Amino acid sequence: MDTHVKNNAAYYGTVRTDIINRIPYGNNRILEVGCGDGSTLLNLKREGKAFETVGVDIAELGQQTNVDRFILGNIEAIEIPYPEEHFDIIICADVLEHLRDPLQAIVKLKTNLRRGGLFILCIPNIR
Repeated sequence: MDTHVKNNAAYYGTVRTDIINRIPYGNNRILEVGCGDGSTLLNLKREGKAFETVGVDIAELGQQTNVDRFILGNIEAIEIPYPEEHFDIIICADVLEHLRDPLQAIVKLKTNLRRGGLFILCIPNIR
């Protein structure tokens, strides 16, 4: 495990209640990019807001125990191995500001979001 990740383990295991509160109950298929250790996805499933959870992250943090499927990689360099319009909800919380071309990542991910789906983006403001 990389030193930065090891030193910030609590951050990567934070449950994002601010995100969870925005998601409706139901059998949602949810993709979270930058899922950390998968704690938010695990809680979405426990609360009855997710039927299927898929997490993507650049670091291996034991996500396999918290999500239905984990994909290791940089979202800008990998393809999501699911059909078009598979997900009801895609979450990118505090991720886009770390990418070289965030707009291109959104465009790419949009193909995996069903028509009428929910795209949840959270971008910090340094002010």
